Amino acid sequence: MARLIAAGGHSTEFHSGKVTLGEGPGVDVTLPAGLGIAKVHAEFRPLLGGYVIKQLGGDAFQTLVNDKSVATIANLTSGDNIRIGGLPLTLVLEDEPAAKEPAPTVEVSRCQSDAD
Repeated sequence: MARLIAAGGHSTEFHSGKVTLGEGPGVDVTLPAGLGIAKVHAEFRPLLGGYVIKQLGGDAFQTLVNDKSVATIANLTSGDNIRIGGLPLTLVLEDEPAAKEPAPTVEVSRCQSDAD
């Protein structure tokens, strides 16, 4: 699970799949207007047990990870400071308990020997 925490303490969680952020309709997480945020600004996606952020807003809009500009895609780790437009966020990655899968079914058959 991933959690984005805003400076005021508000947070949003996402568990899997891609999540879009922006100030426009149709995004998964709506961000406040008037902070230099595009209608569809960025996308978070799981990748190899972590997350990446993809810049979608174009050159007129800014996304930073730990004060470094994201041109296209950046890898994320827990504790990263993310700025989408003028909105500072902190990413927290939390391990989710693994889903319990049923034990595999093994079919055992009796072998006959030549002596039988």
